Amino acid sequence: MLYLSKSRHGTWRFRVVVPAHLRAAFPELPGDMSISLRSVPRRAYARTVRNMTLAWWQLQAALEASMAMPELTHYTLTDVIHPDGRRERTLTTSPDDTPEQLRSVLEFLERTGTPMPAPMRHLAQRLEDIRRRMVEARAATMSPVAAMAPNVVAANDATEPMRWLSDAVEAWRADQERVGAWTVAGTWRNTYEPALRAFRELISLAQRRPTPGAEPIWDIPLSQIDQSGIERYLEGVRRLPARQGQRPTGHDTKALLGLGLPPQSPISARGKIEHVRVFVQWACDRDLLPSELLKKFKQALRGAKADPNGGYRAFSNDELVRMFAPATFGNLKHAWQFWACRIALLTGARVREVADLTVDDIVHRDDIPCFWFRAGAVEEDHGPARRKRVKTVTSERQIPIATALLDLGLLEFVAARRKSKKVWLWDELIWEDKNGHARYVTEDFAERLRTLGIKTNRSKTFHSFRSTLLQAFDEVGLDSGIAERVVGHKGQSVRETHYMRGPDGLRALPLKLVREKLDAIEWGFLLQRDPRFCPPTATAAVTSVEGTQP
Repeated sequence: MLYLSKSRHGTWRFRVVVPAHLRAAFPELPGDMSISLRSVPRRAYARTVRNMTLAWWQLQAALEASMAMPELTHYTLTDVIHPDGRRERTLTTSPDDTPEQLRSVLEFLERTGTPMPAPMRHLAQRLEDIRRRMVEARAATMSPVAAMAPNVVAANDATEPMRWLSDAVEAWRADQERVGAWTVAGTWRNTYEPALRAFRELISLAQRRPTPGAEPIWDIPLSQIDQSGIERYLEGVRRLPARQGQRPTGHDTKALLGLGLPPQSPISARGKIEHVRVFVQWACDRDLLPSELLKKFKQALRGAKADPNGGYRAFSNDELVRMFAPATFGNLKHAWQFWACRIALLTGARVREVADLTVDDIVHRDDIPCFWFRAGAVEEDHGPARRKRVKTVTSERQIPIATALLDLGLLEFVAARRKSKKVWLWDELIWEDKNGHARYVTEDFAERLRTLGIKTNRSKTFHSFRSTLLQAFDEVGLDSGIAERVVGHKGQSVRETHYMRGPDGLRALPLKLVREKLDAIEWGFLLQRDPRFCPPTATAAVTSVEGTQP
């Protein structure tokens, strides 16, 4: 049975209760499973719940159908829990099994073993384990497939578990998950899996069946990967179309290259090459691949150039006027919708830096009110600590608050939050380990740009405020090195990187000069107050910089 409920904290949850007859037949299935929808945007609730519901119905039908298969009645599935907590699963088959019986079971399991969405995938593990062990049993009792498709080699030799590239990729994935390298569930599915799949398909010269009876895939023995194969991959990945992870049905990477679609940007290609390089480095460290193959990746990454027409473009003055017109903000409901873009315009801060601000991040330094963009754990009265992150070490910085923000009542707003014993500056923002509180801010601002007709592909986003401020600094004559430090860039010189630091270790900035230049910028419009989010201006106490280190 399926339920959709709302907790007392306002969090919607999708709950599955496994029927009793399935629990009796499959003891390892949980009695029920509850999945929080906290990280799902509200506009996507219906679609997400529909997909989960369909996935569960599909899985339940497959489980019930497998119970009706007479071929499965004499198979025994045994779980052994070792002292170290490791779980080992074995399948006992009958010595009287015929190849025909094994083939019919395998065909049935392959026919019903449709991949499930990630939230439901672990529930399908039972069918997958049975299918895999049936394959092994069938391989042990049957002769190799007689009729092979053209250019398709046989399945793995059981004595060489790391013979093929696909095996090494799976071993690397398991190793990364074991050490907890990926803190976000979708890192493998959305980032590394598409990149390594393209790598395997582009570098391979022939197809093989990973298991007898399975669909053939492009694969290559590890011993045959050489410099020419790496060059073949690097040449192909630069010609791949954009968003190749969402490929048309029935097209592998080689087929995509033949569709004549426009190639992806050099920046996107560079990102995919870097993801493959991480795997190749792992394989070289374990002597699975020769170490000289890394040279090709380093050369490709060093020589990759940015798209001259790419990057984030600054907003024009006309776009800023429309963006900050009072009518644009007439339907706002939350304070972060009003303040986030104004802070980004006058600080050049990244979206997560703005979204993750706490009341203690508004400080006084040399009698100048400043934003303190920093990393560190933030403790709350309830729940685990949330760890704020910045892009690089050089992104930790204190920059002065522009007079325009002070005139809007920012310090009074912060004082009110502190008086209410609030930790974060903004309410109603969900937390994600990967993006912090940034999701709602990004989605809301993107929707606003579309409403105003400003959206231009990906060149104008919340990140464009950084380009806008840097261009404004150039117009008022602020030194480029100082401007780079304001927005948290690393800097190009050794002096900026290693020596421009104050006694507390933060990057040194001439705060008075920066504030003067911020106030000297002619935007062509005024940031107007909104009584819903701008308290009456008054003297407000702010945290001193001493004693507030993260």
